[in-house]
Amino acid sequence: MIIGNREIDIYRNITGTKAPAVMVIGEHHDVEEIMKHIDSDNYILINIKTVNWNDDLTPWYVDRLFRSDQPYNGKADCFIREIEEIIIPELHKLLGDLVSYYAIAGYSLAGLFAVYSIYRTKVFRRLASVSGSLWYPEFVNYAEKELPCAEPEKIYFSLGDRENKSRNALMSTVKDCTARLRDFYAERGIDTVFEENPGNHFQNAAERLAKGISWILK
Repeated sequence: MIIGNREIDIYRNITGTKAPAVMVIGEHHDVEEIMKHIDSDNYILINIKTVNWNDDLTPWYVDRLFRSDQPYNGKADCFIREIEEIIIPELHKLLGDLVSYYAIAGYSLAGLFAVYSIYRTKVFRRLASVSGSLWYPEFVNYAEKELPCAEPEKIYFSLGDRENKSRNALMSTVKDCTARLRDFYAERGIDTVFEENPGNHFQNAAERLAKGISWILK
C-alpha cells in the first residue's frame, strides 16, 4: 500500500487477539526471508520504504564520506513526523485494535534511525539497531546528553565482528560507539543487549534482523 509518499508492506503472523507491530525501515530487505528466522508466532511486520536513504535516516547534515557517496542531509525528523502523524493513523484504520505496541528495527543507517527515533517520538516501546551506523558524528554524545521521549523497554544492538576493521577512521569506531551506548542504556535500567555476529557489515542482513526482532519480541 501507499501512505503519503511511502510504499509500505504489511505482513501479519497473528495467533492471538493482539500482536506487537514491528516497523522494519528500509527498501532493500527480503521481509519474507526475515520472517523465516523470527522466533515468534505472534507479530505484525511493517516494512516502510525510504525515499532517500542518506537523507531520511540521518539526524543532521554530514558531508559525504567517500568520493562516490552522497551527503547525509539529516531529514530524520521529517520522516519520524511522517510516521507519527500520517503512517500510524492510517495503520490504525487498517489494523484497528490488533496492535499491542509498536517496535522499530533497522539495519545500517536505519539502525541509527531506530535509536534516534526514541528521542523524537513516544511511539516505539522496543527497538533493534542491527549493524547500526552509530559511528555517525556526534551521535553518541547526543544520545547520552538528551532524554528519550519515553524510555523503551528493550534495546537490541548487534554488529558483524569485522565491522570495526573499516579503513574509514570514522566507521572504524562503530564497535566502541555501540558498546558505549549499550552500557549507557543498561545503566539507565533498560533491558539492553549487544551481540556480535560473524562477518562484515554486508553479510546475513535478513538473519541478523530476525535475530534482533526475535529478542525484542520476547
